[in-house]
Amino acid sequence: TIFRRAEGLLDMYPPGVHVTVKVIPTQNAVQSVHAARYGVGTEAIAFYVFENNTIYATAKDLSTSVLAHEMAHCIIDHYFGIRPPRKIEEMLAMYVDAHLWE
Repeated sequence: TIFRRAEGLLDMYPPGVHVTVKVIPTQNAVQSVHAARYGVGTEAIAFYVFENNTIYATAKDLSTSVLAHEMAHCIIDHYFGIRPPRKIEEMLAMYVDAHLWE
């Protein structure tokens, strides 16, 4: 439901996209996963990885808002033939988060 709502808000419907959500026990573990993948930690409470279509977040921080935001990243990344600049993608994901249940 959240994924479909995010698609509707973005008016982007990439075909055949599925996203995996991995719930990680602690924020330190989120930072470790991010560092292992990108060589640097993160202050983010959750993040999305395009290459394996996976959202990483802690159970404590997981919410519909966080899921919608990260799912928006997935939708955007798969909609365009060339992924948009990260700042543009972040603005669109924030839009989804802000308007999820309007």
